[in-house]
Amino acid sequence: MHLPRALISLAFVASCKTTAPPAAPAAPEAAAPEAAAPEAASSEPATTAIDDPDARASLAQIAQSEAPGAHVLTSGRVRIEGNVIELPVDLAPGACITAIAIAPDADVAASLVLPGDTTELAAGSTGKISVAGGRSTTGCWKNPTPLGGRIALRLIGPNSIVVYFEVLST
Repeated sequence: MHLPRALISLAFVASCKTTAPPAAPAAPEAAAPEAAAPEAASSEPATTAIDDPDARASLAQIAQSEAPGAHVLTSGRVRIEGNVIELPVDLAPGACITAIAIAPDADVAASLVLPGDTTELAAGSTGKISVAGGRSTTGCWKNPTPLGGRIALRLIGPNSIVVYFEVLST
């Protein structure tokens, strides 16, 4: 049986996430690894709440047409540094994912990818609004495994632009 590389990678990522042992109570020797955790979190892009009412209204309107009945997994405002940014998205087994990005001042391209990989699971067009896995594109991207896991929302655009985003699940 030959499985596609994306499915194997997603299953591997998901199995790695679900088999991690629970954190042990803090001990003097265990203090150093726990101190390293905030540093790892700081490598993820800093997102803030959506502070622009027009952006929030636009995202809600687009979500209603592209992924009716979906709920928001994550949303926020982020500044693209270095022309590409990846935001982690945790997903449930069988989840159907749609991503929406709005960049008021420049064009942006949104895609759903395997973290740290070039494999695109769903790609959106480039423009002020980009939708990956929406009704107007390929339809939502469905997690093909019976496992949860992690994918990433990749945003590509000019350096230092602000992007508002939502990742939805049905």
